[in-house]
Amino acid sequence: MWGARILAPLAFICSNLVIYWTGYRTNTFLFSLVAIGFVLYALHYHLIARKPRGEFGWKHIGWLLPWFGGIWMLSYLGGIGGGTGAIGFGWDIVLVTIWSVVVMLLAMRCALAREQTAAMMARMNRTS
Repeated sequence: MWGARILAPLAFICSNLVIYWTGYRTNTFLFSLVAIGFVLYALHYHLIARKPRGEFGWKHIGWLLPWFGGIWMLSYLGGIGGGTGAIGFGWDIVLVTIWSVVVMLLAMRCALAREQTAAMMARMNRTS
């Protein structure tokens, strides 16, 4: 895509702002559901399906915990939906934007190699 280098970071920042603006209580509830679902999936993957540990992609999802944790902490410190209000309006937007860029860079470091992504997409295209 011709504009991906600009549009993707902007979309990620905007998405994180929407998540932040849902408020601390809502984020606590939703992040708890995501965590429970992830734990159940990981347990099923490893203990019931007995799939190879290396195929789960732990090193490729290493950015998710810091992302959720950071947005949750910013929500807690913000003044929306039960947050403490320690971060004022305006500064919250700046901090969420900075956190979004940091997490996006971390996610890019954790990403699959181009060749692995191409192979995975080819497998997905064969199954459709």
